[in-house]
Amino acid sequence: MLNLKVNKASDTSLQGQNACNFISCYLKTLVNLFSCQLVTCKLSLRNLSKEILYLTGGWAARCLACLCLAGSVLTSCINEDLSGCGKNYMIVYRILVKADVTKAVEEELEGKVPVSVIDTLETILAPAFESKISDMTFAFFNRLGKAEKIGSHIVDNEYYKVVFYLPPDGYTLYSSSFDKEKNLFAVAGEESPHIYKLGYSSSSDTIETVMTNLFSVKAQLELTADTADVIMPQLNSAIALVLKPRSGKPLGEASAFVRNTASHFLHSDSTFVFDGKLPVIHADRADKDGITAFCAVSLPSSEVSTTKSDDDVHSSYWEMDVYIKVDDKITKNVLYMETPLRAGEPEVIYLEVNDNGEVVEGPEVAVSVELDWKPGLDFELDVEI
Repeated sequence: MLNLKVNKASDTSLQGQNACNFISCYLKTLVNLFSCQLVTCKLSLRNLSKEILYLTGGWAARCLACLCLAGSVLTSCINEDLSGCGKNYMIVYRILVKADVTKAVEEELEGKVPVSVIDTLETILAPAFESKISDMTFAFFNRLGKAEKIGSHIVDNEYYKVVFYLPPDGYTLYSSSFDKEKNLFAVAGEESPHIYKLGYSSSSDTIETVMTNLFSVKAQLELTADTADVIMPQLNSAIALVLKPRSGKPLGEASAFVRNTASHFLHSDSTFVFDGKLPVIHADRADKDGITAFCAVSLPSSEVSTTKSDDDVHSSYWEMDVYIKVDDKITKNVLYMETPLRAGEPEVIYLEVNDNGEVVEGPEVAVSVELDWKPGLDFELDVEI
């Protein structure tokens, strides 16, 4: 109970002066209570009105009415019934990284390429599986599907603690972590839990890859406790296609692209979506000691294989197109991957290349070759070779 004490005065002018002082003090108290969110304080305006009427006379009743109105606005949660009042909740975000990049690279390449190539690839792929939370985006949706709180925070840590002030309710929390400065991923549909999704920031036909990580989660929060732990699994994968020329001569002009992976992640179903125009990811090229590697970050592939080739022979989960220029001709290689590309896992593939630019098939990779490929015969693609 908040007790306000005043001294009764017999003089009318003194009454007015005391009233003004009292009202000023009361307003300051209301503001302080509102600013500090002291929702546990209780103030009986009925008792307070008796004190003011006794002290100042009837003219103060009109002032008191205004004060009561202001008090009801400023201190909506300062009343006898606190059931509708919000409170502070701490959310502790942690990320889940399962990948061992060093192990994945060494298991596929050890004894096939120089150690320097292995070290280089480990360094290139590391940012895609870094155990670090970057910029956070979040949206709290209440039981009716209304967005109660939407925002973002700049973060750079292995975990993140943040306090949210929320009314009592059950919430669906959508949260994502990705480096906004690298501009590979973006959130859309934040106004509704049904269309909230995470996908690529670019709408271009060809997306330039960036080595970066991506984490996201849909969590149901009843907020019965003051703290909730939220684990965010990894959504991105990363590919390293390693090409070794059989001639020993370093590869000339070439480009590689990743196709038939997910376009976005839909939070309402916690599923990857493959409808519409699927992205084409332009991989980065790296050369070391006569070996060429094409590396890219993407969302995963489907877990269901499909038949894509013209002759209905090759089935695959996802594909890569590799264009290699030899003399004045371009050799197009379509690589059909016979194992899924999964979220949170690096995919390292080693293949060899003939002198004519033909990529040789390998375990779990089928290849179709067009030795004299002409631009303009495929989907719209900017082939930089």
